[in-house]
Amino acid sequence: MNLRIKITKWVDERSDSPEIAVLASDDDGAWRLDADSLEQEAVDLPEALFVNPGGAIRIDVERGAPSLERIADALPKTPEYMGWSADWGLETGDDAIDALNDDGGMRVLIDGERWGLFEISGRVWPWDPVDQRVREFNWLPCDPDGLNSEQARPSGRKIAYCSGSESASRTGGYFSYWVVELDDDHVAFCDHLDDDGFSLTIERRAGRSDIEIGRALSGYVDWPPVALALDRAIASGEDFDGVASELDPELSGTCEVRAGGSFLPKS
Repeated sequence: MNLRIKITKWVDERSDSPEIAVLASDDDGAWRLDADSLEQEAVDLPEALFVNPGGAIRIDVERGAPSLERIADALPKTPEYMGWSADWGLETGDDAIDALNDDGGMRVLIDGERWGLFEISGRVWPWDPVDQRVREFNWLPCDPDGLNSEQARPSGRKIAYCSGSESASRTGGYFSYWVVELDDDHVAFCDHLDDDGFSLTIERRAGRSDIEIGRALSGYVDWPPVALALDRAIASGEDFDGVASELDPELSGTCEVRAGGSFLPKS
């Protein structure tokens, strides 16, 4: 068999020691207990990866290059597995697992990479209403830079960004917005709003081009100087780096704003 993974899991917060299983597959489809006999019965991957919300799991690739997305898709995906990983208090004795202290949900490492559980919005921002009856959750790889500040945010190609900084006003601060492509089907709209911290909304791409995603980000931004900077970048086809009064003479001359995107020729 060409593929082999090792599953180490702590079933819940009371686990004194982990359960370990080694699975193998010849086609990245059916997984079987790794053994000399090819007649081993197929293993149900969601069952093999099941742990309670207070648990933790580590998956190491020992041979081949299996689809990590397909493996992650078999992990539990309900709201009980979301939230601050440190809140569950499980100490596994595994340094890599115990080092995870972020808001990405249950502690999960896949091939050495932190994966977090995120909710997918049921709308295409900002035009469609959210269907509150349907909640979808996905495990996604996290940006290592965010983990340094205890923020589990999805990693991916940055499509567009904009930010603003005002230091000469009582209402000043630093505000940053960006959107990243997670895969062919999903994008994440992210923001970091000074004292309010980081938040994100994951949506289906729904066939939108990069520039359409950039325009959607502009509609998402709730600070006019920053939204105007992104609008200017999209309209001009060039990154914008200046002050708000360059966009509108009635705006502040001390508010520094920046914007750009992957769809701009010079970005």
